Amino acid sequence: MYFTIFFEAVGYSMVIPSIWPYLQVIYHEATTSMLGWIIASNSLATLIVAPICGVWANKYGSKVPLTVTLFLGIVASVTYAYLYLPKHNNHIYMLVSRVIQGASAGCIAITRTFVSAATTLEERTDATVHLMASQTMGFLLGPVLQTAFVPLGEEWIRWDAIKLRINMYTMPSILIALMALVNFLLIIYVFQDIHIADDPDDPDGEYEEETTEEYRSELVTCFYINLAYCGIMVTFSFTETLASPYAMHILGWSRSLAVRNISLIMALLAILGIGSVLLLKVLSSKLGDRIVFVVGMLILSSGVCFFIPFGRHHLKRPANITFDDEGGGCPWHYDWCSNTPNMVLPFFYLAMCMFAIGYSTSQVILYTMYSKILGPRPQGLYMGFFTGVGSVGKTIGPLFGTEVYVQHGVRWAFGSLSIFITSILILCVPLYSRLLPYHVRKKKKSKCTEELKLINKIK
Repeated sequence: MYFTIFFEAVGYSMVIPSIWPYLQVIYHEATTSMLGWIIASNSLATLIVAPICGVWANKYGSKVPLTVTLFLGIVASVTYAYLYLPKHNNHIYMLVSRVIQGASAGCIAITRTFVSAATTLEERTDATVHLMASQTMGFLLGPVLQTAFVPLGEEWIRWDAIKLRINMYTMPSILIALMALVNFLLIIYVFQDIHIADDPDDPDGEYEEETTEEYRSELVTCFYINLAYCGIMVTFSFTETLASPYAMHILGWSRSLAVRNISLIMALLAILGIGSVLLLKVLSSKLGDRIVFVVGMLILSSGVCFFIPFGRHHLKRPANITFDDEGGGCPWHYDWCSNTPNMVLPFFYLAMCMFAIGYSTSQVILYTMYSKILGPRPQGLYMGFFTGVGSVGKTIGPLFGTEVYVQHGVRWAFGSLSIFITSILILCVPLYSRLLPYHVRKKKKSKCTEELKLINKIK
């Protein structure tokens, strides 16, 4: 399961830094808004497929849905590698490949369902941390692998026997297809479904039905957790989508330099994010899940603020007034470029570091809290919706980010995102006392019941 979710995350994020330049190469009329729709389509497909996969795994086991979703991943990656072949509407074929890739991401809901069913409550914290650490590591390491292919450049390396052209844009998808094939074979020949009885989670032998008031309270809590996860994924996809345009337009880097540098930065952030995740178990045991979550969200919100440029100089503009950002610089047809200051580079690096720490910490601990709150009940449908909500965030992020970025500029884009994350954090205040695991709530309920019985006896 750890390998599966790691490969899926790598497959999603490896192509993100190069989608924009690749789209420009295969379709010369590409726009930033078009980029947003292409990236968002992946997450929209996951939104639809994930709950179905969760229910499927709940009823019939994880093996078959895993093999189906991994096969879709292979198809999507091969399609992406051959996007240069069509003579027309290449951007539509890219959209289709990303939709299929998004459908394959239904395996994320399956892995989460499997972990919740195959662990006791005592084991679940470690298992969920390891699972989400694998996903986070995949998300952060994906762009790093893209760096390895930058030396290939944009010149085609032809393999005429299979009509394949290899460069820094197509090689990542080829590697993703190979990883998916290996994972596919492991699931078929190695994987075994495991189901642990609910007794370790529920000492009384079964899940206790809750009263209407308790159910409503838990429903509000689950809604908030899903909303928070959606916000985290909005921030992730928003920042990942705008990273390359930001580097080219705000920092003035050339296209090839932006792909290389963003990938290298992601490599360092992957190490930072992994370190943050590894500390979670210690921090969670000493401070509690809720405090770790709040601190992670504070770091994430602050990091987003630091993306807002506040330098003393004007942005670099392309030498050619016509739209050609190959050499970097804020395009002339963006009106906001004329009144936007430059970005102080150290603060950009600081923002990226805070983004990595905040994202890694908050999403891992949030998933752990969610699984504990749900308790011993079957979690397939819940995890399907949880994955789907994350896909909503990954859909909203690119669409909202690119639209606001194009129309109003970088300050409005990251400023509004910071307000959004801060608002989610503020909503945590009235719900803070409800963010407790199932077994803690059950113990409190039992204690209150015993106290009431004792009072009634005294009377």
